[in-house]
Amino acid sequence: ESSHSAKNSPKSIKRKRKSKTITQKKLYQPLESLFSTRVLRISYQPSTIFRVNFLRRTANIRHFCTVIMQKNQLNVTFGACKLEDVTDVAYAKVEIDTDKAVLEEFAKTKPSKPFGDFAVKDTDFLTDAAQVQSQAPYIRAYLFLKFMSLVNDRKVTRPELLQFLQAVINGGFIPSFPLNESTHQYLGLLCSGSGTVVKEGSVVSIVDALGESYSFPGVTDKEFAVLKKSSTVLNSYVALAITSLWNLKTATKVAFAFNAEASALPKDLLESSVTDTGNSNKGAKEVLADLKTLLENSKSLGKKKEVIPSLYFTPQLLGRTFDSIHRVRNIAFFEANSEDKFKETGGNAESLFFSLSEALESLLTQSTSLLRNVESRVNHVITTTGIDVTGLSQGPSNIFAKKEDVSNEIDLYSFEGVRRAGERLIEIADAWNKATELELMVAASTLIKKQQQMQKSVKKEEDPKKQKKMPKLPLGKGNQGIFDDILASGLALEINDENLSSFSARYGVGSKSALALFEDAVASKNMERRRPKLAKGTRDYDPEQQTIREKAINTITNVFKQHGAVSIDTPVFELKETLTGKYGEDSKLIYDLSDQGGELLSLRYDLTVPFARYVALKNLASIKRFHIAKVYRRDQPQMNKGRYREFYQCDFDIAGPSGTMVAESEVLKVVCEILTQVGVGEFAVKINDRVLLDAMIEIAGIDSSMFKSVCSSIDKLDKEPWEKVRKELVVDKGVTEEAADIISKFVVLNGECWEMYEKLTKDGLFNESAKGKEALEKMKVLFGYLDALEITPRIRFDLSLARGLDYYTGLIYEAVTLDPDFKVGSIGGGGRYDGLVGMFSGKDIPAVGASIGIERVFTILEEKAKKAGKVRPTSTVVLVASVGKGMVAEKFKMCNELWKAGIAAETLYQDNPKPQKQLDYAFE
Repeated sequence: ESSHSAKNSPKSIKRKRKSKTITQKKLYQPLESLFSTRVLRISYQPSTIFRVNFLRRTANIRHFCTVIMQKNQLNVTFGACKLEDVTDVAYAKVEIDTDKAVLEEFAKTKPSKPFGDFAVKDTDFLTDAAQVQSQAPYIRAYLFLKFMSLVNDRKVTRPELLQFLQAVINGGFIPSFPLNESTHQYLGLLCSGSGTVVKEGSVVSIVDALGESYSFPGVTDKEFAVLKKSSTVLNSYVALAITSLWNLKTATKVAFAFNAEASALPKDLLESSVTDTGNSNKGAKEVLADLKTLLENSKSLGKKKEVIPSLYFTPQLLGRTFDSIHRVRNIAFFEANSEDKFKETGGNAESLFFSLSEALESLLTQSTSLLRNVESRVNHVITTTGIDVTGLSQGPSNIFAKKEDVSNEIDLYSFEGVRRAGERLIEIADAWNKATELELMVAASTLIKKQQQMQKSVKKEEDPKKQKKMPKLPLGKGNQGIFDDILASGLALEINDENLSSFSARYGVGSKSALALFEDAVASKNMERRRPKLAKGTRDYDPEQQTIREKAINTITNVFKQHGAVSIDTPVFELKETLTGKYGEDSKLIYDLSDQGGELLSLRYDLTVPFARYVALKNLASIKRFHIAKVYRRDQPQMNKGRYREFYQCDFDIAGPSGTMVAESEVLKVVCEILTQVGVGEFAVKINDRVLLDAMIEIAGIDSSMFKSVCSSIDKLDKEPWEKVRKELVVDKGVTEEAADIISKFVVLNGECWEMYEKLTKDGLFNESAKGKEALEKMKVLFGYLDALEITPRIRFDLSLARGLDYYTGLIYEAVTLDPDFKVGSIGGGGRYDGLVGMFSGKDIPAVGASIGIERVFTILEEKAKKAGKVRPTSTVVLVASVGKGMVAEKFKMCNELWKAGIAAETLYQDNPKPQKQLDYAFE
């Protein structure tokens, strides 16, 4: 963060006069003694070489840090491609380094047949070096996006191809291919060792650039299918443009807040510009909230409302523009990470045109309007304050030369149009950035001079003790810290080219320290102003609620232990690959974690899949276990029905061999015992069999590949009428009307176990399916065991039950409450999953289990507790009271005796509490 002269520099780097090559390790050690890891952290490899140019007269440590940061390595691993990383690679701010774990994973890839039928030749590459250099950031962005597509397609990509692309991106040269619909053809040719690149201003062959001994990987047909997605070319333009605009958000708000104080804009006007017009856009409200934070308690704002309209509507305009930026950014991020959609077709740019056209048109118009707005603001602060800007060779008129709206001139449904839009947005971002820096500098300079003028009136005393404290401008709380930093830098005292250049380097968009300073000013003060709130889909538990929960969990635990189960625990997060592909359509509800160390991780969705992983990892042949812990689902919460994003599950599972329906019978007994003992009221357990569902699909003549899709519709019958489900099957999913009618004969049937068995046997509905008849006979065995366990009256045989999870192989069940006062849906469920453990170990271990929907059970119990009266949250039996002073020690002696005897006791913490207060507490 600070510079050091040669005399203060470490001995090992003192008085170096010329360019010298040193290892990163050697450079790292002396720097470590000067800078905390908060400022600079370099993870080195001894083989990594940096060339550092030392100044002739001084060894400026800050210069070394800049060099190192510019040569920073971006570690690449599996996961989402971040647009910020694309930009850093595009502008050569970082070099990429593929994680060893990635290369080891790709070493397992079975190569497909080579691809060599390219539609271009090496003579088709561009020969104009200057033209290639002008497109260098876009070409590098394109290469990195393709690189990340290949990284995330681990079943297709060979490590040699990744290493080749890494060598090209890090090599200091630019492939000389055009960016158009055929770019993937050029890239494929380049991978095969043909084509040219621009190196040090000259066009040379790729062989000359990498060396004749380099082994080119070529491409396989499957790898070429990934490269084929032409929309990546356009996304390279859009990604760079939108990242440039995104980075301006905070700086723009800070600059405008400084302008407001320098120009003495009225604070109430800023608020009315959003609220009085009825504007409800999210961005404008966010801008207003941040401006309020920056200007909180400011005495430098004016009271008059005489201000030009462009300033009056600034929060609205900023908000709309930021909303458009956010929208385009989401589309660009999705495009950068949606390669799977295009594996079969190769992808095309039309998909991006459709997504982006309207969003880009809106953004072009609004960002151009905002550019005009920034021009008005800069001119306004210059005119209002009368500050001298004659020292600038480029004033506002030069910066805003390209402020015309060209959105009507660009065909955003064409390849060339989207490319031009991206280039235009980068021009706007560049002008916007320069204007924001100028606005901030002019406003800060004005405020500095105002403060200096105030301080001139303070008489200087010879005795420092008598010296009065220098007055400071009464700025907003958020602005004050930024102002102090600018004042200390001394860069805003005079407005000239040299100071503006230094000011831009320190406080411009490219400065990470400035961005951190600005964001901290907004975030820290917002934390003071805003009321704390819970994350969506979560809740806190009061002592009374927690008492109910503990009682219910203790009851459930006792039931589990009565049946001989043991307790285990597993991590709250798992490898993403452990969870994916196990939950059918619900896989989209899995919470993914940001990459924090080379592994793709997700929060657990349930406790069953982690249990199967546990059994496989421990190589267990059998276990009867229970597990009570939190799970996470990115669902739409319904708090009043006990549906949350973070919630407890109580699982009971039996893994290992067992007789036909024996383990299932005990699991159903456990479910019924728990729901009875915790007191949920009337309930029923619906049962069905995955094999019977298979048989239904088979009898209806529906292809087995549609099983999951059809079952997801059938599973909606507890909420929707058959007519609506039938329409979904026929219209949306392509099931024939005849097949839908056959399905209806099954799914409308439900009732008591033996009645249903007799009806299905008598009517012969499963006679056309051998596996259906066999499954029905197994149900007969189950019903006999349920009679023995005296739970048959609780069980209902329902052929419409089709739980959506992918891993069930046999019996499935779901518990529901029958009390009309508590419509919370399912309160438990489970089934047999014989193949799940085998997904992890290759060795199938039969298993069956159930999960209690404890949060919904809590919802029922809490409602019942409210009707019954107050719940006592403490277990205290004795309150040790006293009369008179100096009794604290005596009370503690008495409490100690009670605690040693295992009696719950407490006392009040005051030295001499009044008797009435102690009585009130006891009755409470």
